[in-house]
Amino acid sequence: MKRTKKIFVAGALVLGMASGALLFTPKGISASGNVVLASVDWVTSQLNPMNSKIADLEKKIASQQQDLSNLRAQINTMASNAQVQGQGQQLQSVVYTTKTAAIRSGANVHYKIIATKTVGSSLKVIDSVTLSTGLWYRVELSSTLKGWIAATDISLVKNSSANANASDTKISVTSQASVTPKQVIITKSVTLRKGASDSYPANATIQAGKSVMYLQTFVNSKGETWLNVETATHVRGWMLSGFGEVK
Repeated sequence: MKRTKKIFVAGALVLGMASGALLFTPKGISASGNVVLASVDWVTSQLNPMNSKIADLEKKIASQQQDLSNLRAQINTMASNAQVQGQGQQLQSVVYTTKTAAIRSGANVHYKIIATKTVGSSLKVIDSVTLSTGLWYRVELSSTLKGWIAATDISLVKNSSANANASDTKISVTSQASVTPKQVIITKSVTLRKGASDSYPANATIQAGKSVMYLQTFVNSKGETWLNVETATHVRGWMLSGFGEVK
């Protein structure tokens, strides 16, 4: 029995030594090294695209940061220029109309007309703005009414010829006022309305050649001149001035 155990132990020792010899042979070591190198190459192949993407992102971020810096510099420059211009220019306090001009509710010809000023009228300026359509002045017509007028319709200084025209206009108006209009001769068929605008309902139609009694004249917010008249049948209404002649 003791002899059998000795033989078994000896066999195990021999088998272990043989395995160790095989494992640590140059071929075994080379195979293990190849496995490690292959693993390193695989990891590297996965990391390289990621590194490229990270580098691209860093370039994009740097470019965007440069764009932001340039934009900030432009904004600062524009702000500085605006401040210098604001300090160098003083808002005109009064302007004068060079022709019969429309005062509008906004700084654009598409806004409605809230008033009309004759040539030579002075207007108090409270603000101004430069748009793609040009320079506009905000003027004060009264404590409760303010509007906008285009710079092309005004002068910054009084114009003697404008004043002369204004005087002529006043004289003409005065001379006309001395003769009170009594009737309107209808020059073409016209519809009478209940108010001085096309939006009001019609209440009569007058044929060309007829005459109606003149009552008064009114200029609406659109700058249209309307005549208030009364027919022979005592129907009162409003008609556009272009459809009749006041006498």
